[in-house]
Amino acid sequence: TDRLWIGGPFSVYQVVIPKVSSTPLQMAPMPRSSLPAGTVALCKSFEVGLEKASDSADCLLGLPTEVGLALWHSGDASSSATILPFEGQPWRSMTGAVLRCTRLANQTVSAGVGASWCLVLAGWDGDRIPVVVIPLRGVGRVRELEIVAGAAVRPRFDVPLELSPGTARFDIPALHLDPGTGRLIALLRSSSDGAAELQAWDLAGEQRSVGRQQLPDSLMADGSNFEPVAFCTASSGGLLMAGVSGEERVPRLLRLSSLEKSF
Repeated sequence: TDRLWIGGPFSVYQVVIPKVSSTPLQMAPMPRSSLPAGTVALCKSFEVGLEKASDSADCLLGLPTEVGLALWHSGDASSSATILPFEGQPWRSMTGAVLRCTRLANQTVSAGVGASWCLVLAGWDGDRIPVVVIPLRGVGRVRELEIVAGAAVRPRFDVPLELSPGTARFDIPALHLDPGTGRLIALLRSSSDGAAELQAWDLAGEQRSVGRQQLPDSLMADGSNFEPVAFCTASSGGLLMAGVSGEERVPRLLRLSSLEKSF
């Protein structure tokens, strides 16, 4: 059974992915000692032929805090976290993945020569989306990798946001970095009319925009209101988008194969 985590304001929930996208979500809260609210999974890219399928879920966990970015291994208590200080504004939301440094071209030239794996992070600070690259020591599973001494959440560049005419105020409630493709996708929502869109950038080498897609007023088949709050790419293809629908704000998960093709 396919499962995923969805973060809420008070807890992180485990969700069984329904076979029918219109089915209401059944969400079970996870232990706060290991997964406090706001926790983000930072998973390692899966390389076919080089790693076992079980390694595709090999992840660090991250949580932006007032004192810095907390990082700890999946399965450990959050109290064991390493705190990396922020350079610049603290982040409101974030995403990330563990990628091979050689996939990142010029982004790691000054980040440390010789590292095999890099932790790539992107966060929304209320004004921009800075990208951070942190080299990791070691090889093998994420648990065997170590953060280099003196590491900090030090932005290397900002992704170029494209705003529609008349969009002066907006928010980015969700970000996702796909460890397989190295593509960063952001969900933008206008503060004036609530219009939402997805924008994507290629972080694996070229650092270029690869597309933007306005979301329709309703993604539900019956035309009812749907407010997206989180999303990720699905291993089987397409995007999984979580949100609430209707006046009762029922949590739902949609599988959107058409949107991923826009990027």
